[in-house]
Amino acid sequence: MKLKWKKRILLVSVIAMSFGSLMVVNASNTGAYGPVYITKSGDYISGGISKDGAEPASNLVGEVQGNRSLTCWIVDSNGSRLTGKETYDSAEAVYMSYTDAAAAKGKVVRLVISTAITNFTSTRTWGNWNPDYITNI
Repeated sequence: MKLKWKKRILLVSVIAMSFGSLMVVNASNTGAYGPVYITKSGDYISGGISKDGAEPASNLVGEVQGNRSLTCWIVDSNGSRLTGKETYDSAEAVYMSYTDAAAAKGKVVRLVISTAITNFTSTRTWGNWNPDYITNI
């Protein structure tokens, strides 16, 4: 009986350590933004972060003022778009798939946030983003 419990505790410990290591690796490549105001005439462009994997980029949005619509995407250092544009209007996890994730690996990339085409009002937002997939920070 004692041996079964020791095995269970060992298994849970190994899983927890593995998961914790994964989150630390992803969290080290995370950029915070905001609060910033996105205007119709000016986009927010983050600082650059190196893309390490082949996963989609993630934008963990903490707030979108007044449930107004914003759009985000990832660009390279030349400003060329590497992902599709994703529109959102609330605090949520937004994922952006790369057109060619393997080609983007190792590049320094930036998050761009703009008002959606239907939003004509300055909008406050904040959150965290990562060039690779994360679920929380």
